[in-house]
Amino acid sequence: MDKQDDHEQEFLKHLREEIIKTQDLRAEYVFRKLTFVISLLGLGSIQADRVDFTVILYIVPAIALAFDLYIVAGDYCVKRIGCFLKGNSVSKKEKKWQEYVNITRNPFTPLAMPLLTVTVIIICTFIILTREYNSIFLVLWFLLTFGASVKLYLRNKEFREQFENE
Repeated sequence: MDKQDDHEQEFLKHLREEIIKTQDLRAEYVFRKLTFVISLLGLGSIQADRVDFTVILYIVPAIALAFDLYIVAGDYCVKRIGCFLKGNSVSKKEKKWQEYVNITRNPFTPLAMPLLTVTVIIICTFIILTREYNSIFLVLWFLLTFGASVKLYLRNKEFREQFENE
C-alpha cells in the first residue's frame, strides 16, 4: 500500500468513527428530550392557589421540536456519511452489510420522534383546555406546533428517501 491508500483508509475510518459519535449524540438528544419534556409537563401541570404554571405547557412542544431538529440533523449526518461510504467501501462484506441494512430498516424508528412530539402537543392542549384557556391563541398555537411537527417529519422522510435512492 502506498501513502495515498493509507490516507484514504484512515479517512474512511474517521468517517465510520464520526457515524458512531453522531449516533451516540443523537441518542443523547432523544434521552434529553424525554427528560426535559416529562419534567416540563409535570411542572406545567402544577396548579395551586396562587401558582399556575400552565404557561409552561405552551413552550413544551417548542422544546420538543428543538430537540427534534437536532435529532434530524444527526440523522441526516449519519445518512450522508453512510451514503458516501456505501459508494466508496472496498470491503465486499461491508458493501453486503450496507445493502442488508438498507432493505431491513427498522420501520418504527422514523415514527418515534414525531409520535412523541405530537403526543406532547396533544397532552399539553388537553391540560390547557381543562383549565379553560379557550382562545384563538390556543387554536393557533396547536396548529402551529402540530404543523411544524408534521413538516419536520415529512422533511426527514424526504431526506431518508433521498439517501436510500442514492
